[in-house]
Amino acid sequence: MSVAAQIQAFFAGLPVNLAASADASLLIAGSQPIYLDSANPLGLSATFVGVTRDLGASPSAFHSFKAVFNASHASATGGAKIQMSNDNLAFRDAATATLVADAPMVLSVPVVARYYRVQLVNAGVAQTALMINSAATRLS
Repeated sequence: MSVAAQIQAFFAGLPVNLAASADASLLIAGSQPIYLDSANPLGLSATFVGVTRDLGASPSAFHSFKAVFNASHASATGGAKIQMSNDNLAFRDAATATLVADAPMVLSVPVVARYYRVQLVNAGVAQTALMINSAATRLS
C-alpha cells in the first residue's frame, strides 16, 4: 500500500475532507497540510533531505511543525531531524533524535521561522522500509 493510501486509510471515517496533490506528495486534511516526504528506503549511511516547506512570510499562522519517522533500521545517532531557516539558505537543527528500528518517532517544534524541512541520516545497515511524513499545524 502506498504512503498516500496509508494516510487516507488512517483518516477514513473521520470528519475530515482529504484531498491529494497531483503527485500525492501533499494531502490536505481540512486546512491541515500533510506532506509525504519519503517512502524510499535509504542505503548504507545515506542521507535524505526533504523538500523545504515555506510556511509563508507570516509563520504566526502556524502553531507547530511535526515529522513522523519510521524505518526498518535505526538511524545514525541524532540522525532524525527537523531543520529550520529564516532565509532558505542556512538551515539549523530545530530537533534531533535517534531513530530506533521499526518504532515510529515523532518530532515537533514550535513555528518560529519561515522555512522547515526534515532530514534522516541512515546508520550502517541499508533500510528495507521507510516512511517520513510531516505537517504544519495551523492555529485554530
